[in-house]
Amino acid sequence: MGILIADDDQDIQRLLGRILKSWGHEVTTANNGQEALDILKKAPISFVISDWMMPKMDGLELCRHIRSSDFGRYIYIILLTARDAKNDLIHGMESGADDFVVKPFNRGELKVRIRAGERMVALKRDLVDANDPIQHAYDRFNRDLEAGAQMQRSLLPPPDFTVPGEPNYEISSPVKVLEELNERFQVDDETMQYFTMVYGMINRTDGMLQLAPAGHPPAIHVPCNDKIVNWARPVSRLA
Repeated sequence: MGILIADDDQDIQRLLGRILKSWGHEVTTANNGQEALDILKKAPISFVISDWMMPKMDGLELCRHIRSSDFGRYIYIILLTARDAKNDLIHGMESGADDFVVKPFNRGELKVRIRAGERMVALKRDLVDANDPIQHAYDRFNRDLEAGAQMQRSLLPPPDFTVPGEPNYEISSPVKVLEELNERFQVDDETMQYFTMVYGMINRTDGMLQLAPAGHPPAIHVPCNDKIVNWARPVSRLA
């Protein structure tokens, strides 16, 4: 695993670097928090060991910058510190640190804490990988909804306000609407996406129904005055 060491003490950098390399890690170094932040923006490093006290940008500020930035990955942070007071540790955790190693550090303790951090980074990565298909499906669903909304808006006739208070527009016949839809929306051979529909108009004055199905099961006519249920014919009078 690639690990970034942020420490202004060159001796600590070299010591930590030798230890981490002996454990099989790739090591990158920075002299302060700002340098570390610049490196994280360019290199896909997911593990940082940072000193608490540094010039230009200390460890706490580095933690806050990392947590407030979107690197596209989770970055695990261990703070090196000579502080072991409870309030200091709480302050560090609130700033975004994941763990602490108190100086002078024990090699065995450091190794265990790094292993725990590696597991956390792996779990975070697995979670992101598992959520990617869900996010893609959600994005596609939203695109389909928007496409459907645009289609519906395109079928609406333009408003005519020449006579205030009275709508003035022409309603297309069901057959004409379906012919236009069939022309606009062809079956996609790659995704096999399609839609079916039943479109009709009812004349409320004489009860005449004009009905046009398109790949959809026949509509059912349920009269209000008897119990006989019939298939609705393309042109019929409703009781």
